[in-house]
Amino acid sequence: MTSIYMPVRADGFELCRPVYHRDAESIERQINGKNRKPTWQPIMVRLIQEEAGERFLPSDSPWLGAHALVFRPVALDALGPTLYRFGERLPLACAQDDLVVFNPTRVVDGLDENASVVQRYRDGRILEVIKYAFRTRAIIGLDVFKLSCLQVSPTFVSDRVVDRWKRAGLKGLEFQEVWASA
Repeated sequence: MTSIYMPVRADGFELCRPVYHRDAESIERQINGKNRKPTWQPIMVRLIQEEAGERFLPSDSPWLGAHALVFRPVALDALGPTLYRFGERLPLACAQDDLVVFNPTRVVDGLDENASVVQRYRDGRILEVIKYAFRTRAIIGLDVFKLSCLQVSPTFVSDRVVDRWKRAGLKGLEFQEVWASA
């Protein structure tokens, strides 16, 4: 049986935000599965360690969003062998720490739209997936991928990635199971 997960921020852990608001959209556009390494210009980000009086714990993956996972070197060391086959590390410009954003380069037509529950725009494009179902043949053997049918796809990971994360004792992410094969 194969399970697919979506990373989510663990409560109480730090955030990562672009210094300039316009760069949030730039990250959404660029972390889309196309190889960016040859032309990548590091985006300036900052770590948010306190907000509205709440102090956040250090994270091995400071949260930017499921569409663009950010990692510290310790997470890359633990996940690297699994991650690197399915994407690229792109450096970020952060005065507080050494950070990279991971760009999954496996973008697949793997959503089983008939078995999923989706909301659509009027033109038929998918606005939101409420319940995921995947076409097993499209995702078999993929440890990290994005979906081609979504304008801004979350990063999906396999149980192998989740197991490596847990075995390494990494902190800051949780993994929500969104689908399991029968």
